[in-house]
Amino acid sequence: MRKVPEGISHKCEIWVYPERRRALPTANHDHLEKWALPHPVFERPLPASAIDLLWRDELQQLCSSLRVSATRQSVMTDMIAALRWHCTGKELTRGICRLLRARQCKEADPEIIERSAA
Repeated sequence: MRKVPEGISHKCEIWVYPERRRALPTANHDHLEKWALPHPVFERPLPASAIDLLWRDELQQLCSSLRVSATRQSVMTDMIAALRWHCTGKELTRGICRLLRARQCKEADPEIIERSAA
């Protein structure tokens, strides 16, 4: 147990969290300094309609990479429903972006293919 930080009037000892110093000028604690949270721009999922940008073969590939059950006879609406039910927004966002970057287009820049770290 520690004493209450100076400037706060209280007569009993309390547990102060966090007790770890974070490179701040005070000696004992950080006066409840706010945590540095990551910028939320890179953590936003794509809009729900982004999955409609994929072609049928790309949806099949996405189902395969995320281990969602789909056969060669599956239609796009079934694959989209299965992906939305079984995958998180993070998995869908990464998968859709990966497939769109790898798409070959004559009028665009060359495709971007990610290599897995070995």
